[in-house]
Order: sequence, then structure tokens, then C-alpha cells
Amino acid sequence: MFLSLPLFAMAENGFVQTLSESQDLIPLPRTREDKVRDDEPRFMRRARLEGKATVLDPLSEKPAPTGESKYLAGAVPEENGIVTFRQTFYVLDKNRKDTYPIMLEYAKSLVAGSVPNSLRARVINDDPQAGNVVVKVEEYMTFKKKFLNLDRAQFRFLFSAECSDGGKVTMTLTQISYGYEEDNEGKFHTTYKAEEWITDKEAINKSGKKLYPRSGKFRRFTVDRVEKIFDNARNLFEEQKKITDKKKVDALVGE
Repeated sequence: MFLSLPLFAMAENGFVQTLSESQDLIPLPRTREDKVRDDEPRFMRRARLEGKATVLDPLSEKPAPTGESKYLAGAVPEENGIVTFRQTFYVLDKNRKDTYPIMLEYAKSLVAGSVPNSLRARVINDDPQAGNVVVKVEEYMTFKKKFLNLDRAQFRFLFSAECSDGGKVTMTLTQISYGYEEDNEGKFHTTYKAEEWITDKEAINKSGKKLYPRSGKFRRFTVDRVEKIFDNARNLFEEQKKITDKKKVDALVGE
């Protein structure tokens, strides 16, 4: 009568047990980071697999219309009657202490233009503990620039960034107004508020297929500028990740 014994294979440094198909492999110990990632929403896992540093909150994601449709109905959102653009994104593997300093410097740099002492981004709230920064921005929006023909306005808005744990960053751009009809001394004599100038009601014709010429140019510039401001903020973290990843690769190659 033969006994059923486990099989062993001879190795140079002793005996190594051979596992049968019925035996389970012992899993490696799981780290705290592994457990946190198990709880990640699917959209964050997908971004991680794609090697991204940031991912938009699904509620902030919108279809990307092309051509003139980009500026038609719904392009300028309102909250309680106030024109308000808002976007939320997440920076993977980062917390408030990581995202806040970057968003603070970004907010302070928000001026499009190069005329000294005429444009500015003034910080009106800076709270590292709460992770909030608010800046009042004044910059030029140029519609046409030719010899003896400069058509531009002063674009004023409030930009805020709220940084939370979990890498969450919510950007808001609101309190928009425009200075127009500039004289030879650079003073603007007419002021328009966004609510009375670029909303669907004020800027889109009755057919809903075209923008009014005068207010429409303000609406187009605003939509494009807000999109660029939001995209540039996310790109800061994407570029930072590229630099970090390159340093890791260089370190491995140099070993």
C-alpha cells in the first residue's frame, strides 16, 4: 500500500516543494495604498491606467461641440441668475497640501497680456488651512489688432480654487464684467455685466443658431478664455507628473 506524499524537487541549495494545481498561492501582503485604490471610482482607476495625473469629475465632463455650436445654448452656465463657470478635477495620489501651493501660484499668474501696470491678478483670499484661494483678475480681451485699429475690452472676473483632500480641486470663475469703448488714454467708458450681455437670452438670436454680432464676440472670447484657464490648471499637474516620471526613469537607468 502506497502513501500519498507531497512531491519534492531537488535544488542546488536544498529541497523545494512543488505546489499542486489544487494548492492556492499565498497572496502578497497588501499595502494601505492598495486598499485605498480598491475604493477608487472607476473613472479614477481608468485615468491611472492611462498614466494620467488628473481626471475630470464626471459631472464636469461635457460633450465637446465643434464650430459655432460650441458657443450656442448652454455654453454660458448660470447659477441663481449669475454667470458662473465651474469645473472639478482630481489629482491622483495628491492631497490638499500638494495641490494648494500650485493652484495659489497659478491663480496669481492669471493675466493675459503684457502691458505693465495696467493688468493684474489681485489675491483677495488666501487660506492654506481651508485650501481656498480667490483672486480678482483684470486683463485685456483683444478682438482686433491692426494698425490704427485696436478693438479690445477689459475683462474682469473672480477666479477661485478650492483644494480638498483626495486631490480634489474645484475651480470657479464668476462675477464677470467688461469695460468697453476705450478712449485714447486707455480708459473704458462702458461697462457690461455678463448677465446682461453674454447669456443665452442676450447673445443668441431667436432661431438659436447664431450669436448677435456685438455681444457674440464677447461670448466667444469668454468661453474660449475660461476653457483655457481650466485646461492650463490641469496641465500644470500633468507636466509635473511627466517631470517626476522622467526623473524616476533616469534614476533607474543610472543605477
